[in-house]
Amino acid sequence: MRIHYVSHAAVPSREANSLQVMKMCAAFARAGHAVVHFCRPGPEAGDAHAFYGLAPDFRVERVAGAGLPVVGRLQRAMRLAARLAREPAPDLVYGRDFHSLFVLARRGRLAAPLVLEVHQPPRNALEHALQRSLFRHARFARLVCISRALAEEYRSRFGPDLAAPIVVAPDGADEPGAPQPAGGERANGLALGYVGHLYPGKGLELIERLAARLPRCAFHVLGGAAGDVAAWRARLALQNVHLHGHVPHAEAQRRMRAFDVLLAPYQAAVLIGGGGSDVSRWMSPLKVFEYMASGRPMIASDLPVLREVLRDGENALLARADDVEAWARAVERLEADPALARRLAGRALEELRARYTWERRAELVLAAPSRSLSAP
Repeated sequence: MRIHYVSHAAVPSREANSLQVMKMCAAFARAGHAVVHFCRPGPEAGDAHAFYGLAPDFRVERVAGAGLPVVGRLQRAMRLAARLAREPAPDLVYGRDFHSLFVLARRGRLAAPLVLEVHQPPRNALEHALQRSLFRHARFARLVCISRALAEEYRSRFGPDLAAPIVVAPDGADEPGAPQPAGGERANGLALGYVGHLYPGKGLELIERLAARLPRCAFHVLGGAAGDVAAWRARLALQNVHLHGHVPHAEAQRRMRAFDVLLAPYQAAVLIGGGGSDVSRWMSPLKVFEYMASGRPMIASDLPVLREVLRDGENALLARADDVEAWARAVERLEADPALARRLAGRALEELRARYTWERRAELVLAAPSRSLSAP
């Protein structure tokens, strides 16, 4: 099948959305599909495939455009539609950019079904109207939501206007590599790792309090924009917190496998983009699945959306997001019970392999039923 994947991601970049869309394109390509990814130019230098550690088995085409304002996105969508018109006709258009899908739905020359993947609901009345129009189009085939909570929100907001099937497909991770002995980052006590951005709600504030509560443990923080890392380095006066800044994705995966415990301390409000939308009710964090793939035990915040994947005492330990004492007890429990740590990590790894690899996700979103398509 010929798939055109349309996104607003900047490629290559350090943003999680760019990693996610490139991993999905790679998974579609490994399944035997001919894939072209239409994205925006990214700020990082070098080859896009190499930046993400991917084989060059799909094309990446960049269509420049303005940033977040709706007018700029729609203008870019028009340029993208013109660019797609010069390509051989696809069998499917799959996208994380509803502005572009909205424009493509109105281009009579495009007969392919349209699939939209969403990671949060519409943020305003105009976005709602654009998506509603897209959902009512004859070629709209299905909606992919990253969590059950998000799927229910879409059903509630759009009702009969969303007649196409809704597929719930959490994010994923790569098939795990070779196991590695734990403790590679250890000094004296446990080595605890956090990988990701330092935006408000990601949990650095809790890690700061937890590190003060557990001075014998070493806390390693991988990731974050340079300005955020500098601000936290100026703020922290703790010797057992180590801010490593951005590391390449493959190196971050290797480092995860060397920690004793991995932390996902999401708070009740999680702001993406350093202060944008709160996604705490809908999110399906890449970090959770990469932690599952690492073969290391995880402690995560006990948030309803995370419980769609994580179960306390079975594949992770869950602690209330703002309760530092509960987090300290969870760390101490894993420290005192290595068998429990191995059991949690082993179950998480089994479930990752069975349900949450990128290949499994690509299979799910393409095999899902679609609304019967008729001519526009």
